[in-house]
Amino acid sequence: MLLNIRVLRSIALLAVAVTRLFAAENVAREAVERVRPVLVQLRYVASEQQALAKSTVVATGVIVQPEQGLILTSTYGLVPDPPLAITVLDATGQTQAAKLLGVDHHRQLVLLSCATPFPPTAGVSFANAREVRPGQATIAVGCVFELDQPTISTGIVSAVNRLGGIAMQTDAAVSPTNYGGPLLGSRGEVLGILTPLSPENDMRAAVEWYDSGIGFAVPAEQFLPRISQLQAGKNIHAAQWPLKMAKGSPLSTPAVITEPAELQGLGIGDEIIGIGGRRVSSQWQLHAALGAYDAGQSVPIAVRRKTGGEESLMLELTDAETKPATE
Repeated sequence: MLLNIRVLRSIALLAVAVTRLFAAENVAREAVERVRPVLVQLRYVASEQQALAKSTVVATGVIVQPEQGLILTSTYGLVPDPPLAITVLDATGQTQAAKLLGVDHHRQLVLLSCATPFPPTAGVSFANAREVRPGQATIAVGCVFELDQPTISTGIVSAVNRLGGIAMQTDAAVSPTNYGGPLLGSRGEVLGILTPLSPENDMRAAVEWYDSGIGFAVPAEQFLPRISQLQAGKNIHAAQWPLKMAKGSPLSTPAVITEPAELQGLGIGDEIIGIGGRRVSSQWQLHAALGAYDAGQSVPIAVRRKTGGEESLMLELTDAETKPATE
């Protein structure tokens, strides 16, 4: 009798597990169906010089402004060597050529445009990044094999505001299979665009992070305000610290200036103690705070003068890093 009860209990637990599995599958399928109108399959035709090194690359893209024919994808397959031609297959079955408008090297994103607009139904719903929480379910989507049968992998949001605040992190399998595709929430909202990001901002390093079960997606708050810049053909680069600082361990050494920068209003011995409203006490904290800024931007900094007292200044950021001074 006791054995029968145990068997029945095991069967009941198995039935619950199977029910939950099917429910999760249905949620994922429904979420992908909601986003299918904005998915496109991209083919990059190699130039004659590239043809011997690689064959045609297939990638995923997301329609972000259908009326203007604008598509966002990742830099995978497009940088550093642009292809000879790019073709776009959309959910209606239409194929057309696309051209590369601009590259966001900071977030590993590329903006493409097509001459023919996409149907108004190809509208996308972006989630508010401030409402995304760790532990939230995620679905990584790609369509490098079949546009009408996207590949999916599921997981959770494992962290937010990563890489200086430009990305969210997921443990869903993220690789070239879905670079440029959307990271979805359970209701089909787009949490972000999947890109080959890494702390080193290197595509090869991104593969190693993928092997460790870590992937990144750039939320709408990071790329929507920059679409007009990319549309105008202006590439974007990550900001680097433009001033020389004292040598030492970045984790503990204060951000003390070792070379005068009169144009920036700074002198030798001045210490940077804040950037963008964020207090910093070490060079590591300073560089972490720089992560969300692009080259060419100006940022408010707080300075503790060598002669005493604190001041607020505007610092112009560049894309050329200045190394700490040597002994």
